[in-house]
Amino acid sequence: MLYALLRTIFWAIVFLTVYNFYIKTKRVANKRQFGLLTLVLCAVLCSVSGLIPVENLIMSFESPEDVLRYSRTGIIRNIEHVAHGNDSSIIIYSTAEEQPIRSHFIVPRSSSGYKIPTPFSVRRAMQSYGSSTSIRILVFEIFSVEGTDDYYIVGYYYSTEEANIVDNNGNVIKQISTWNETLNEYIIYIFSYVESFGNDYYLLINGEKLTIG
Repeated sequence: MLYALLRTIFWAIVFLTVYNFYIKTKRVANKRQFGLLTLVLCAVLCSVSGLIPVENLIMSFESPEDVLRYSRTGIIRNIEHVAHGNDSSIIIYSTAEEQPIRSHFIVPRSSSGYKIPTPFSVRRAMQSYGSSTSIRILVFEIFSVEGTDDYYIVGYYYSTEEANIVDNNGNVIKQISTWNETLNEYIIYIFSYVESFGNDYYLLINGEKLTIG
C-alpha cells in the first residue's frame, strides 16, 4: 500500500513545485493548459515509477508478507498460505470475506532478504487445462522466478469434493476449498512450489494422470 502512496506523494510534490516555479518565474500563455499538461506528465511518470521498485537498492524485507503489505494496493482480507521455494516464496491471499477472490503474489529473495518483484521477476512458463474422472475441469499455470530455479503451480478446479493431487515429483499440491451455492459444488484453489519443472511435468488426480488440453 505504501508503495503506491509514496510515489503518488512524490510526484504530487514534483507537480506543485514545477507548476508554481513556472507560473512565478516564466511567462506562461495559458496557465490552465500548462497545468493540465504538467499534471498528465507527472501522472504518467508516477505510473512508470510504479514499475521500478527503487526500494530494492536500499532495503530488504524480513518476510514475503511484509513485501505484500508494502507493495500491493487494494484490500487484502486474509493471507491464507505461504509456500517457500529455494530463492522465493508465494503468498495466497483473498480480497473478500464471503465468496473470497483469491490471488497469488510471488516474492523473490536475495541474500539480504525479500525484495519487491518487478514486472520481469516472474514469467508464465506454462498455461493449460485438463480433466479427469474425478473433477470437471482443472485450469492451471506454471510460473518461474527469473534468475532462479523456482517454479510454482497455481490454478483451480470444480468438484463436489477435494481430490488428491500430486505432481510427477511426488509433491502434494495444496488446496483451498470454497463452496459455491450457485454451482452447488466446490471451487478449489490449488497451488504449490514445484521442485523440478520440465516438458515431462504432469499431475496425478486421485492416481489418474491428468489429460492436458
